[in-house]
Amino acid sequence: MNEWTERDLNWAQREGLALQELEEQIAIASTQQPGAELVDPCRLDQGIEGQPRPIDMPLAPAVAARITHFIPASGAASRMFKAVVEARAQGFTSEAHLADAVATGATSLAPALEAVRGRRALAVGQGIEHAELGEVLDHWLGTLTLPKQPKGLVPFHAYGPSARTAAEEQVIEAAMMGDSAHVTVHFTVPEGTGARFEAAVDRVRPALAELGRQVDLTTSVQHPVTNTVALTPEGALFRLADGTPLRRPGGHGALLRNLDALDADLVVIKNIDNVVRDDHRDDVLRWRRGLVRRLLELEGEVHAHLRALEHGASGREALEFAERHFGTRPCPGLPRERAEFALRRPLRVCGMVRNEGQPGGGPFWVRGVDGSVTPQIVESAQVDLNNPAQSNVFSRSTHFNPVDIVASLRDPDGVPYELPHFVDPTAWIIAHKSFEGRPLRALERPGLWNGSMAGWNTLFVAIPAHVFQPVKQLADLLRTGHAPLAKER
Repeated sequence: MNEWTERDLNWAQREGLALQELEEQIAIASTQQPGAELVDPCRLDQGIEGQPRPIDMPLAPAVAARITHFIPASGAASRMFKAVVEARAQGFTSEAHLADAVATGATSLAPALEAVRGRRALAVGQGIEHAELGEVLDHWLGTLTLPKQPKGLVPFHAYGPSARTAAEEQVIEAAMMGDSAHVTVHFTVPEGTGARFEAAVDRVRPALAELGRQVDLTTSVQHPVTNTVALTPEGALFRLADGTPLRRPGGHGALLRNLDALDADLVVIKNIDNVVRDDHRDDVLRWRRGLVRRLLELEGEVHAHLRALEHGASGREALEFAERHFGTRPCPGLPRERAEFALRRPLRVCGMVRNEGQPGGGPFWVRGVDGSVTPQIVESAQVDLNNPAQSNVFSRSTHFNPVDIVASLRDPDGVPYELPHFVDPTAWIIAHKSFEGRPLRALERPGLWNGSMAGWNTLFVAIPAHVFQPVKQLADLLRTGHAPLAKER
């Protein structure tokens, strides 16, 4: 047990924290992370279905009206401008000198050089096409302070003299999914920025109104109660200079609370930076509509089996269906009880793309501590890569998680599932971070689409790689999906 001082007790009381929960977090952060036990990668036709038939027409109003577009947008754009910040910190004022540095081995600066050279095509490059390198960097980092902005509010795409932020493009994409007059969009945002997101969306409302679309926008912040403790590398409680324990944001898994609070029916979940220009949007949407159709097919089958169980079915057919599609979840009792346990839970269909070296998670068959073997999205941080057998399984992965998820969150009677009940409590992630130059051991809650959804029923479906167009660094906005039309250049 941690030895809490009287000052600690007063701090916890002020913050509304339960010491028992803090003790539990310290215990988790103090132990060696068990890691997910990978059984095998999910492969095409072995855990991943083939590509769905894309749907060209907008979803029917009755379907589209059920959908909430849930888009985590809490992060800042710091990583997106990392190379640009580095170039300025090293004092480069000449494009030629920056090019020489890249040519002689400074590869980390290559994205900055590419962005500067292509700035005429960037929304943030308008008006500085002929500026010197130093002026460009000062404009981006000083005048616009882009690395400090929420990523969702960074101008992504130029359309002639105007531009759209990532948030604006996401709302337009959501509106084009279906034929519903009302489109529901929810952003999770950094504290104090909700009004700015609303103002961004207001800029596209007139254009959407002409198409008969009205956007119902809500925002939320990651609740401070989901923050977690941190430890020093030696395992002691990490404290600030004044002795107060440090609590950090608990990773994107903390956003499960935000999603649960919506009481949503169907949800589309995707990252804020994976969004394309107008001229590429139709192709992306036709594949996402295909995911929604597959979800509705599964939802109908699941609900039919649950209804049959309510009316006295033996459960054998339902259990066979559950195991065929979603793996096995051990439960004592007759087939009826086992089928009920297996099927009465949230349902998701996750698009997967071919792994072409992207960092991040992928689809695997995972054995849980309860003996279950189910398809899960697993990040490298969850796996003991020092274990040769586990490392071998992880290295054989063929697909990557682009976070293109559609989900059904209500039971056959329309009652929302309580999402915290389906979290894997062993799936916390221990990450090595720093605070004010001091190293620490950070504790992150089970990831939103990892451990937080471990108890959901999951179906992986292959989708083409070209629908995944994330913006991880500024130069990515020069790629297909983001570059302006030829006639606009």
